[in-house]
Amino acid sequence: MSELHGGRRELMAGQLGLWHAQQLNPDNPIYNMGEYIEIHGAVDTDLFEAAARRAVLEFDSFCLRFEGAADEIPRQYFDLRNDWLFHVIDVSRDGDPRSSAESWMRADMRRPVDLRDGALFTQVMFKLEEDLFLWYQRVHHIIADGLAGSLMASRVAAIYTALLAGESLTDSGPPSSSVLMDADAEYRASEEFELDRQYWTERLSDRPQPVSLSGQEPSTTPHELIRHTLHIPAEAAVELRGSARRLGTSLSGLAVAASAAYLHRATGQEDIVLGIPVIGRKTALRDVPGMTANIIPLRLTVQPKATARELVKQVSRGVRDALRHQRYRYEDILRDLKLVGRSGLYPLLVNIVSFDYDLRFGDASSNVYGLGGINFNDLSISVYDRSSDGRISVVVEANPDLYSRGAVHEHAAQFLDVMNWMARSTAEERVHRITLMSGSEERLVVEEWNDTAREVPAATLPELFQAQAARTPDAVAVVFEGVEVSYADLNARANRLARFLIDRGVGPESPVAVMMHRSVDLVVALLAVVKAGGAYVPIDPDYPAERITYLLSDARPLLVLTSTDLTCRLTGGEVSHLALDDPRTMTALEDFEDTDPTDTERGTTLLPAHPAYVIYTSGSTGRPKGVAVPHAGIVNWLTWLQGTYNLTALDRVLQKTPFGFDVSVREFFWPLLQGATMVVAKPSGHRDPGYLAELIQRERVTIAHFVPSLLQVFLREPAAACTGLRAVFCSGEALSSDIVGQFRNVMGVPLHNLYGPTEASVEVTAWTCDSDTSRSSVPIGRPVWNTQVYVLDSALRPVPVGVAGELYLAGVQLARGYLDRPG
Repeated sequence: MSELHGGRRELMAGQLGLWHAQQLNPDNPIYNMGEYIEIHGAVDTDLFEAAARRAVLEFDSFCLRFEGAADEIPRQYFDLRNDWLFHVIDVSRDGDPRSSAESWMRADMRRPVDLRDGALFTQVMFKLEEDLFLWYQRVHHIIADGLAGSLMASRVAAIYTALLAGESLTDSGPPSSSVLMDADAEYRASEEFELDRQYWTERLSDRPQPVSLSGQEPSTTPHELIRHTLHIPAEAAVELRGSARRLGTSLSGLAVAASAAYLHRATGQEDIVLGIPVIGRKTALRDVPGMTANIIPLRLTVQPKATARELVKQVSRGVRDALRHQRYRYEDILRDLKLVGRSGLYPLLVNIVSFDYDLRFGDASSNVYGLGGINFNDLSISVYDRSSDGRISVVVEANPDLYSRGAVHEHAAQFLDVMNWMARSTAEERVHRITLMSGSEERLVVEEWNDTAREVPAATLPELFQAQAARTPDAVAVVFEGVEVSYADLNARANRLARFLIDRGVGPESPVAVMMHRSVDLVVALLAVVKAGGAYVPIDPDYPAERITYLLSDARPLLVLTSTDLTCRLTGGEVSHLALDDPRTMTALEDFEDTDPTDTERGTTLLPAHPAYVIYTSGSTGRPKGVAVPHAGIVNWLTWLQGTYNLTALDRVLQKTPFGFDVSVREFFWPLLQGATMVVAKPSGHRDPGYLAELIQRERVTIAHFVPSLLQVFLREPAAACTGLRAVFCSGEALSSDIVGQFRNVMGVPLHNLYGPTEASVEVTAWTCDSDTSRSSVPIGRPVWNTQVYVLDSALRPVPVGVAGELYLAGVQLARGYLDRPG
């Protein structure tokens, strides 16, 4: 096809992808590839330039030119001119010659290239000393891939050595890159292309969602990558290659397996996809310079109990299978999977560079140094196995929008640790034994961050409430629909009902269901149950009939406290109930004293270990389970709340959360233990942001809680008028930084993000939102007093900061267990 040197041709598929990427971002230099070769010896720069010019004419992909307007299909043609500039720069007189040369190279690498009129490659010879030179090459990826760099270096070395010796080279260099163009066109029109499409579609149809090591999704292609290199000395490199052979693989296989293990250990994912650069052409065309390089997705299953040998075998099989389909372009895979414009298939690219750079320029030896060439928007690990000096280099390059320089250094070191672990591992050692933390890091996350010990009174809720009622009997305890109830009155009403319950057999460990609308009577009922020693079981009247029936049958309460309008909902067999608004109940209660019940009356001592309530999970992961939460955990949590946020007698706390959610515990008991006022919203009022805003203003509410979704609605209009609020709490859902930003724009008060599962005493961690809204979600914060929070992997080992895992809790905040499920 050499006759086509004067004609126009379509771009190959790989070139076309680069063309469009560069046109979308013409100022981005990320598609420049560069390296320099350090030559130890004197260099005849005139002969070297002659060698480079001859090699460029032989490597005609370097002579390609491109044309095409924005709305046209781009074309390429060969322009075999030899008038390009070969730079010879003497920096030997500079204070730091190498630094001067490298600065020049970095500036050139950062220079964007105009594909229509710009210089698509640069050749420079730097003189550092009389016998030390640096030969620098920069090439735009559209005319050559990484393989072409090694071919060019080898060819220039051969030509220069021959010229230096006065010898002539009889061979004419490699075939024209037009043969690659022919092969690409033939492949894309072949049955093999369709079979490859089918292979990748089936292989990736149920692909996992990629999880980046940064914890974020890349949004744009960076202009420059952060780059960090670690060198493995020649002696250690020999051992590493030997270990790879012992595992039945090559250094390449070991590096890919180590990358898979590292991604698994760092993210917790077992189904992972790595990006593997390949030459994207048949072996027969390997020595033809051009741009066919491709990235294939390598899908692996990394199980925690897998051994290094098992993982290496899986990698070998996977790579062997994928390489059969390596000509099918990654851009086509994204298009087939409808992923164009999204973050892609893999968060980690693994590049194994084993091109032979053991070159001599006459009698002068050389070493090669890469400057970059992977245009990738997340993180890549490249392992360079160069035979010239026996060393192995590990290079990590990363998107600076996602990773700090320190994080890149850490990823490089941790990957090398994982590769060395795999090399040293025995047949019995499992992947889950890989650790990514140093001893000091483990002490930080396990001990220092969980150093939460504090003195907390060994008391129960009724003890603390009774003491507060005695201190402030005339203060307003509850406000509901214009009615105010004092601490003394509330305590007396709760005491009478508590004695009634004790008379009916309620005591420590007794479950008492409460199914009532939000009201003063509801507050009285909850206090009465805990005063009697029982554990209240909240049943929201708005629950579906099936859930109410299930909760009653599962909890088997001794009694149900309710109201006359709700007794019809107590279905599913004989259920003993007491309607508090029934005239007969009201008359019966008058016969009981209004003083605080005693342990003697309860029949046994009420202890902090006894449950205060039994609250049911949502059932999203199976049937709903009743969680028994003891007084000790609630008292610890309420004491931490007070020590952290300092509620005063002047505060008025909004009670709007349905009491079937454990967040309501804060709204009920925190104000009543501190002499503050509880403002109770009307039934169903929690669904109406306008009503809540009016109530907050009218009743001078200072403390309120919202789930993030309701807070977002509340912030759209009514929140701005609620100027009396001094703090807002959020929990129950993930809080996004967008909502935090909206909150800060509308309200000038602290926003506290709290987290806790139903299986804990309400909340176990807390974070006060700051001005940093760059995160997609807000941290859940640090553990509360006397509580430990661990993020563990599947082998129950702590993970490093920033690594995904499962949350485990310990300490007094942990609930006692599921009701009637001791296991």
